[in-house]
Amino acid sequence: PDAVAAITIQKSQGGDVVAEDGWVNSQSTYISWGASDDHDGIGVDGYCVSLSTSDTNDPATSAGVIQNDSPLANDVCPYAISDTHLTLSGLNIGNNSADGIYYVAVKAFDELGNVSDVSTRILKIDTQPPSVTTVITAPQISNTKAFHVSWLTGPDPVGASDPGSHPSGF
Repeated sequence: PDAVAAITIQKSQGGDVVAEDGWVNSQSTYISWGASDDHDGIGVDGYCVSLSTSDTNDPATSAGVIQNDSPLANDVCPYAISDTHLTLSGLNIGNNSADGIYYVAVKAFDELGNVSDVSTRILKIDTQPPSVTTVITAPQISNTKAFHVSWLTGPDPVGASDPGSHPSGF
């Protein structure tokens, strides 16, 4: 079969499409791909899927961090589905720590076990809010229209924060 068409990530089914370098913060994240074609073959039987922290993970040999039983019985890969989509909420991801950078990898297969080339997409997940800054320093202000305020930024546990962040409401 042909490799699946581009993998698309949405914040939720029918929701906004996430840019290639964008982050998601929800377990309702919806992942979909274009159906594969087996041309003159017997047809596509299903899709091997993996979610891994490695960009070289092969969904035909490893499901990555997906710990679910495969919903589609097959002899081709550890985790297979017949649909061209899934949601993160439907996956049991190892130790329930989903935050981080992952690679979604998909391969199509037919009933004879022929497997397509892999299609891959980066999935960045950050469900943890940044830490709250508690140290703010400001000079004594007296009869001036301009002053400088500085603060320390707290680390984001996943690294999605902008180190040049500015406070809101000023």
